[in-house]
Amino acid sequence: DRQIEVVDSSLTAMALGMVVLAAGKAADEGQSLPDIKRTTEDVIKNTHFLFVVDTLKYLREAGRLGAVTALFDAVLSPKPVFGFKDGRIEQMAGARTKPKAAQRMLELMEKHVSPGAPVHVSVIHAQAFDEAVELERQVRARFNCRELYFSELGPVVGANVGPVMAGLAFYC
Repeated sequence: DRQIEVVDSSLTAMALGMVVLAAGKAADEGQSLPDIKRTTEDVIKNTHFLFVVDTLKYLREAGRLGAVTALFDAVLSPKPVFGFKDGRIEQMAGARTKPKAAQRMLELMEKHVSPGAPVHVSVIHAQAFDEAVELERQVRARFNCRELYFSELGPVVGANVGPVMAGLAFYC
């Protein structure tokens, strides 16, 4: 006797978690099912998930990157910033070092967040606690965080990206 709507977020990890939290808040506020679905779809449309990994090896082994990219990684050890777009992992920016990659993530976030606008954020990591703490510090300093979560990546997604990953999920 329950009404159910199925929505494909094309997201994962805490990017998906923030969508679920927004839907739960809409339900707690007494929104109707169609309104909850609209709220959920709006959050999905505006959610971004950016991350950087220590090595491209695991993304390649999981079939997320081609052999040319893997060779590039072996020779130059770049630290590209990846993101989810239409449910797929895509390179969003490039950097030579992890600190530069973290700065690129913040710059990409600034492109999507108007100055002073309230933003919902999750700093996500896999065996990169110190990097994530620094990323959280920078997010707090640069953005008007309505909500800020700090989360560890789960094992299913972690198996695809490998250890030592730091990222941001956010929406306005």
